[in-house]
Amino acid sequence: MACPRRSSWTLVLLLAPALAAQAAPAGGGADAPALFATNCAKCHGLDGSGTGPAVLDRPARNFKEGGFSFGNTPETIARTIAFGIPGSPMPTFEHAMSDEQRRALAEYVVTLGPPVKEVSEAETLMHVTDRPLVVRGILPSLAEGGHNIPRGLLIGTPDGLTFEYAADDVRLLAVRQGDFVKRTDWGGRGGTPLEPLGRVVWSEAAPQPPWCDAVANSFADSGDWAVGRPLSARLLATSCEPAASVSYAVASTDADGAMLRAHALVTETPGAAQLGEHAGFARRFRLSRIGPLTPGRPEFVTLRLGEWSDALGEPRELAGADGQRHSETCWARATGPDTGEVLRITIPLPADAPAAVTVEPKRAGLGASVNLQRGHDEAVEFELDTFVLSPWTADVLAGLRQQVGQ
Repeated sequence: MACPRRSSWTLVLLLAPALAAQAAPAGGGADAPALFATNCAKCHGLDGSGTGPAVLDRPARNFKEGGFSFGNTPETIARTIAFGIPGSPMPTFEHAMSDEQRRALAEYVVTLGPPVKEVSEAETLMHVTDRPLVVRGILPSLAEGGHNIPRGLLIGTPDGLTFEYAADDVRLLAVRQGDFVKRTDWGGRGGTPLEPLGRVVWSEAAPQPPWCDAVANSFADSGDWAVGRPLSARLLATSCEPAASVSYAVASTDADGAMLRAHALVTETPGAAQLGEHAGFARRFRLSRIGPLTPGRPEFVTLRLGEWSDALGEPRELAGADGQRHSETCWARATGPDTGEVLRITIPLPADAPAAVTVEPKRAGLGASVNLQRGHDEAVEFELDTFVLSPWTADVLAGLRQQVGQ
């Protein structure tokens, strides 16, 4: 986009080489000041103050005050230089400059702003003590060579676990154990990925949308139900009080991802779990119905739990620490030659009403799943506990069967 020039532009062109020669070179490009004088100063001024001689329809960015459109890291500035800003006078330089020139120019632009605070290695580490912590940011891929997750979420709990979510669909990706996270992204908006520090003790082997809509057909008589389409999870909020939790809406969407109908409000609280001598992690769910029901057609929201090969005994009732009755179901499966997983599902049982939560093993090809009747007016709760065991042998499996049957 051509910019009208004032008469003082001639003076700028005359002074630019001398000013560029006096400026310190930027890393990787000794001609960065000259590049700035030639390509940027007409709008942003030779000193980066946004007072160049070009006449614009809006003030140019003032780099001296730390004004950057998409972040103050060399990476984000270099992208802006390459691709410009649509709808603004900022042009593209993708073909006018090499990658090395754009990088050198971006590093030089950073030096025009306020000094960047140097932080020690210790200041980049976040530790969880007696209170949980929640951090959002870019997450590195769990798979080597995979793509970063632009919108990630980490929840660190005082028991030493870190729960790693994709925030776009609030899907649990991994659970780590150990230190919490190293973060340097506060040095620049839109900057570096978070660096989770704990060792991965569990990860989702086959990520898929975990929620779906199921419609019951004469459920009271036959219990038959048909699987509806997958549902989306939309992040609403995170909290650290009284415990770390993430809240989201489970909703149906159209082909473009626009929300059509919200089905349930979910609050998920992660933490530690124990099964005898085995340690694991828990996810406690609380669901509230959203929106009106269709008259004469009970509806269910289903959480798919994947394929589990073995039921460790029949569901049993037991009294919880709160004095209420609970239904407990345990499933097991081998995940490798020497490892396996146990899933424990715990559901509170109302004293004077039918349970609003049911467990359906291997129904309609879903594997084990938890179904929540939307006709229930009160909030419903249940807990999923996962235990990764190694070694995984017939003796271990037999011991688990005996333990959960007691």
